[in-house]
Amino acid sequence: AGNYSEALQWYNYSLSFFKAGQIEPNLAKLQRNRASCLLQLEQLEKAKEAIKEAERCDPESIFTQFSIYKIAVQENNVEKAAEALNAVGRLSKTSVSSEDRLLVSDSSASYLLSLAAQIALENGGQETAIKALEVLCENSKDEGHVLMGLRCLVRLVFSALEKSADELRDLNMDVLLPYLKLALQTISHQSHMTAEQRAEDANWFRKIAWNSALQCESSPDRMRDFFVLSYQLSLLCPPDRTLLLGQRTCLLMAAAASLELCRKSPHSTQAEELTLVLEHIQACWEVWKTLKASGNFPTDPTDSLLLLYEFEARAKLNDPKVETILDSASLHCIKIQYASPEAVIGMKWFLIVCLHLSKCVRSLIKLSLPSGVSEVEARVLQEVWDYFEEALSIISAAPDDFPEIETLWLLTRAWNTGILLYSLAQYRDAEKWCGLAMSFIRHLGSLRESYEMQ
Repeated sequence: AGNYSEALQWYNYSLSFFKAGQIEPNLAKLQRNRASCLLQLEQLEKAKEAIKEAERCDPESIFTQFSIYKIAVQENNVEKAAEALNAVGRLSKTSVSSEDRLLVSDSSASYLLSLAAQIALENGGQETAIKALEVLCENSKDEGHVLMGLRCLVRLVFSALEKSADELRDLNMDVLLPYLKLALQTISHQSHMTAEQRAEDANWFRKIAWNSALQCESSPDRMRDFFVLSYQLSLLCPPDRTLLLGQRTCLLMAAAASLELCRKSPHSTQAEELTLVLEHIQACWEVWKTLKASGNFPTDPTDSLLLLYEFEARAKLNDPKVETILDSASLHCIKIQYASPEAVIGMKWFLIVCLHLSKCVRSLIKLSLPSGVSEVEARVLQEVWDYFEEALSIISAAPDDFPEIETLWLLTRAWNTGILLYSLAQYRDAEKWCGLAMSFIRHLGSLRESYEMQ
């Protein structure tokens, strides 16, 4: 009834019937009840003494460890609180005896751990609350409690993300990832859910994974992992058109992120990642076929991107199918060229994927900027500039793999473009293009000295 002073008097009266030094479970329960009253009365030191006695009588009680936890929270002792929570988690795997309903309305460990998180949050201990929920999710056999705990954990992490500095953002994203993996595992194996409940939970965590991926633009590995999780969770939801479009995007982005990782890693370590890329691409083809069967997508670049990503992956794996993909990609880009006023944009993607093949470099630049023209549109000029910069970045990354004669061709073509602009009195652009041409000089071998002089 909330009358803690009078309750404590009666508990003290009960205590007087026990002999000094006596050990038995009832005495431990009595001391825990005394400690609860003392905490409510803000008599922390006396509460600690009572719990010390309870621990002496029954240290393996989940309720004793919970009482130790409550005192640790009051004292803001994060380490002690964590120890008590770990003990609660360990003891939760054994059977829990019933407890006096005057203090605990539900004797399950899941209830106690949920209450532990609530107590921590009420006392400003977000770190301790996260620990309590983690122990709940790791040890509870009730999938419903696990999913509830995971939802709370996700909200706490996003709350921390809003307040964290940039250097802590990645750390918080790394914390979030295992929560979403556990959610996927729990929902997949949940046997007591209705189809509607399963879809609702999966969709909630799917959106979290999607939003997390969007926050990882500068981290391809995290972006890939979150998009893959979002796709896997979407498989547990009814496949409507919106969901299929989301699956398509997840798989495309996962493939793109994996390829980006491969471009920055040694060739010897790429095989496993590239194999996963091909799996994402194959799954995406299947989703895309289903979507195209339900409607038209006249300007959608998915076909082009899938062809080009597959080409890059197979080329790096030395897969003999790469020639077939190359032919398909070339034909598709040509179709885009003649069907769209934005002709060269499709070819640009082709170059980015195939740039290490020198004939692709020449073909694209010649297509965009034919020799002998007397004027050049600013839009086309910017597009061709992007091709040259992309070529320069790839040569810089792997100078030994790019033929010197092709580097010389790029240098000369950029220089001649600068001279053309000079003749048109576009002096600022002329200087820019001649400067670009000179950037290629340092990548020449035996010809370097001669061209530096020129």
